[in-house]
Amino acid sequence: MCQHLLSEIVSALAAHFIACTMCPLRLWIQDAPCDFHHFWKPQPHWQDDLNNGHKEDILCVAQCPPFLLATSSYDGESIIWNVVSGHVYCKLNTPSPSDGPNHREGPDPSVSRLAFLKTRAARLDSVAASLISNGPGGSVTFWRPFGGAGLIANFTPSREKAQVSSIAVTTEDALAYLADQQGFVHICDIKEYGLQGPELQPPKNVTFWRAHVSMVTCLELIEEENILLSSSLDHTVRLWSMDGAYIGTFGQSSPWDISTPASWSHPRVPCEILTDPRSTPSHSVLEGDAPPGCTVGREEQDQVMEEKTCTEVGSCPWPGNTRRLHTMLNPAVTSENRPYSQDHGSEVH
Repeated sequence: MCQHLLSEIVSALAAHFIACTMCPLRLWIQDAPCDFHHFWKPQPHWQDDLNNGHKEDILCVAQCPPFLLATSSYDGESIIWNVVSGHVYCKLNTPSPSDGPNHREGPDPSVSRLAFLKTRAARLDSVAASLISNGPGGSVTFWRPFGGAGLIANFTPSREKAQVSSIAVTTEDALAYLADQQGFVHICDIKEYGLQGPELQPPKNVTFWRAHVSMVTCLELIEEENILLSSSLDHTVRLWSMDGAYIGTFGQSSPWDISTPASWSHPRVPCEILTDPRSTPSHSVLEGDAPPGCTVGREEQDQVMEEKTCTEVGSCPWPGNTRRLHTMLNPAVTSENRPYSQDHGSEVH
């Protein structure tokens, strides 16, 4: 992999501003110094933070240039700040958990992931949603921080209500990438979503797939190279195309070239994903009701196994091809049923 790509990844993971909690609830911001041999003391606390700031520990910070900052905490509260004046623009409280008869028995209300829709947040008088946060029970919430702050939409991308653990948004705010604690990545079309006020339906799910066998800890989009970087508690860091095609795992023995799809990893699903009990064809994701928009058919390959396969591209846990998984597990399938031999000029082995 080229040095340029490594530099892109390092740049994507680096932040120009450093934000952290102190004592342990306070927030401070400091422009990162060029000379790391010297210690820079934090600037004085904002008075609005001391009087009206978070009452619980801060879990996440998101920045929207030139002057907006969002923070969230364990109690489900999110605050939008003006980093120039230090004043609070508004406070947003995540919807109360409803899975239990009382708050203590319900899911954790904390908000640990925030993402600005930066093209929308620039218009302070807009009624459109311009902030995304995760929430209890695997929920994702779209907020309107300005023009009468309020909730625009609340939905759950995971059918098993897995907690959303990472959020990434494309530069033009057209697609949102949502990863969860079970290792799945969901791509949602949000280009027109929440522009005119509250939404009753979730955004269109473009595709979803299982990227890791454990919680996804970080997603980073490198749009110049059309790739997605993911890391996980399963101790792996992986590269994907932005539509979910598997490129490779860092540290694997065979090299890849992001500009040459034929060099991407084979099989085109990580091996541990294929063998994990939550991913095999016997899992309820494939045996139960099909996801919306997914056409399900039954194919017999031998007298022992019957598998349901999804024929619509991008509707199942492996993007575009439970049929591809079916082909890998059943070599007798003819080549015309192997979609990636047509797309990338090579067959799956």
